[in-house]
Amino acid sequence: MAKRDQKFRGKSDAVIDEWLDHNQERAGKVHSNKKGKTKKVNPYTSEFLPLSDSNGTVVEVHPGVCRVKYDATQETLLCNYRRASVHKDTGDGGRARSPVAIGDRVKATRTGSRDGIIEGLCVRKNILSRPAPGRDEVIIHTIAANVDRLVIVASVQEPEFSPGLVDRFWITAQKQAIPAILVINKIDLLDQRQPWSIYENLPGIDVFCLSAKKHQNIDALARELSGQTVVFCGHSGVGKSSLLNALTEQESQRVGQVNDFTKKGRHTTTTSTVIDGPYGSRLMDTPGIRSFGLVGITPESLKDFYPEFATLECAARGCLHHLGEPDCQAGTFARHETYLRILDSLENGDPREGLD
Repeated sequence: MAKRDQKFRGKSDAVIDEWLDHNQERAGKVHSNKKGKTKKVNPYTSEFLPLSDSNGTVVEVHPGVCRVKYDATQETLLCNYRRASVHKDTGDGGRARSPVAIGDRVKATRTGSRDGIIEGLCVRKNILSRPAPGRDEVIIHTIAANVDRLVIVASVQEPEFSPGLVDRFWITAQKQAIPAILVINKIDLLDQRQPWSIYENLPGIDVFCLSAKKHQNIDALARELSGQTVVFCGHSGVGKSSLLNALTEQESQRVGQVNDFTKKGRHTTTTSTVIDGPYGSRLMDTPGIRSFGLVGITPESLKDFYPEFATLECAARGCLHHLGEPDCQAGTFARHETYLRILDSLENGDPREGLD
């Protein structure tokens, strides 16, 4: 293992965030030239390369380095990147938290037997992104790129099912035209309540109930994902790593336990990675989160991501489906309460608002 890779293995999310912010600040600082004049370095100058220039895929991201799977040999190179060559303006009113993401197609050049450098980032089909939490300015965290399917992992309990988080993930997927699946894990803990049933008859999202621990319905999901590049996202502690281990039939991902006191999950995955899955699939593992803000969604456009509202007569009048609007019947829908919470966060200018 390369020494530089060892340096960042096991780093926490907080440490990675701190490095990224520090490096971003350096990228835009003022430099002096020999004549005593100053100029500001602009990190957003490079253009996306055409896909025809790509020769590898980013399969793991660390601060300052990433792993690229080289097309020609299928080996993995530990690559540095030239920030001026790959750093892109997000186009969503914020700056990028990291220049590359898992799933990115890149142009890489070998510099050693197991090392290389990324020369450029290629055009993206889509991205899954959020505003990075805990920042005064909007910094866009691109979680994954070039995704065929989003799997939103939730659990029956431990932690409790959160429709707010599910809606935020699904809204982001719809905006990027990424088909979504809602996976309900831990059905071995099932009681009488099934709050996820509100999604079962909605267009544009499929629901799978399974148990990673008991290996129930795992193969059905594996076949559904065959041949696709799939990103797995969810609340900390829902069993995402256990699910990936069940799908790949190996203990490739660390598995943690839910905190006995808070009943919330602990972070066990701290690095985003791409692993080979069953039936020719490529599975993207991401760290569990406790909040997920929306990028590029306005109060006026939010209703467009709730397909059940499209059937309402008031929708044709531009109704925002607030409580108390004349002749609005959105309150009869099961997801209206969650919709109102998200709408409130957008109207108050905080797209980084967390969960329920």
